[in-house]
Amino acid sequence: MRAGSLSKYVSIVNPIKIGKDAYGSDIFDYQVIANVYAEIQSRATNETQVFNTSTSKQNSQIRIRYTPLVNRTMQIWWNDKKYSINSIVNTDEKNKEMILDVSEVV
Repeated sequence: MRAGSLSKYVSIVNPIKIGKDAYGSDIFDYQVIANVYAEIQSRATNETQVFNTSTSKQNSQIRIRYTPLVNRTMQIWWNDKKYSINSIVNTDEKNKEMILDVSEVV
């Protein structure tokens, strides 16, 4: 892995359910698990229209150094964007790097 390509500083956060609001929706607090350098590559953008409102969702791939701390329930935060983790690949099972397939949380 070339360290120079890992130029974005991202936060790996764990959502913690702390209760429910008046409407019965879950309320979450977020705990930062780690701050790491990453490479972010955009893959595709999906646009949908619901109730006359157009929204777009970006799928990306994030490459980081291997860490056993990451799982699919966590999120990646970078700048003002939040990404949910769809899948995690331990490249060649060598515990050197991980590729996260992510979708932007809208």
